[in-house]
Formats: sequence, structure tokens, C-alpha cells
Amino acid sequence: MIHFEHPEYLWLLLAVPAFVALWIFVRVRKRRQLDAFADRGMHGRLIPDASPWRPVFKFGLLMLAASFMVVA
Repeated sequence: MIHFEHPEYLWLLLAVPAFVALWIFVRVRKRRQLDAFADRGMHGRLIPDASPWRPVFKFGLLMLAASFMVVA
């Protein structure tokens, strides 16, 4: 059975969904700004090396690491 020395620190895990919601809000806002700047057909030509999954993967790893740090 697992017993935590300071179980009150587990409340910090509630910050993870808050950061996810904030990150989604920022991504949607950036997408709208890019759509206002150029047509969606032009996005590939304006930003040819941009990966749509790299920021998602990077943020997911960051939130996973933050969760593990809180539990540790």
C-alpha cells in the first residue's frame, strides 16, 4: 500500500487540467490569428516545416513530467 508523506501536494495535480485548458485556448487563438493573416491553403507555403503534432507531443510530455514530479 502506498502512503504519501505529504498528501496535500496531490492537490497540485489539479493544475494539470488547468494548464491543458489554457494551452488549448492559446492554440485556438493562434490558429485564428494565422487564419486572419492568410488563407488555410497558404499555411503550407508560409510555414513549410511546421509539424502539427510536435507541439502536442511536447506539451503532453511536459504535463506527464509535471504529474510525475508532483507524485514523486
